[in-house]
Amino acid sequence: MNASTMVGISLESWPKEDRRLWHEAANPEAFADDVTPLGSWSRRHQDLARYAYGMWLAFLTKSSPDTLDDAPGDRATPERVRQFVRHALGWLQPRTVAVTVINLKGVLDSFDPDTDRAWMKTLARRLEWRSRATPPEPRPFCHSSVLLRIGERLMRDACDATHVIDPAALRDGLIIALLATVPVRIHAFSLIRIGQHLRK
Repeated sequence: MNASTMVGISLESWPKEDRRLWHEAANPEAFADDVTPLGSWSRRHQDLARYAYGMWLAFLTKSSPDTLDDAPGDRATPERVRQFVRHALGWLQPRTVAVTVINLKGVLDSFDPDTDRAWMKTLARRLEWRSRATPPEPRPFCHSSVLLRIGERLMRDACDATHVIDPAALRDGLIIALLATVPVRIHAFSLIRIGQHLRK
């Protein structure tokens, strides 16, 4: 798998049971006695948790698609979560991965509160220690004008005179061109929807 597989799956594309559990956990009834971690979080925190869980589902879709038929709590075995972490470390800083693990734990604890996942907190703590011990490596610089040209070329090549012939290339070109011209945080960018936030 490459880094592109870590882009989170949006809520509407989650398995049916995951969507049901999310809506129940994130929207508790007023004065409920058994509010889940997810239900006690702010909307901003819920957005981050939803994105973390979408990344987890995207990872499972590529690495273990058969597990998507399992109960959400049963999928998160220690070995599978460690594989997810190793993959995420290929494109995210350890501290960011640690936050992702904590948010993922909160969602899983909300879906399946009877399972002890203290090991996930330990895993996140180790990632925090690693982030303090390892300074971030310098990343290669690419001028935004180069990225803009790449995005425009992808979009141009994805269409003929009247039709879109490669929707994935058109999407990728639009993503690259938008980020080159209007830099935003990846989380905020992932929430953008064509037709809702972007219109002709």
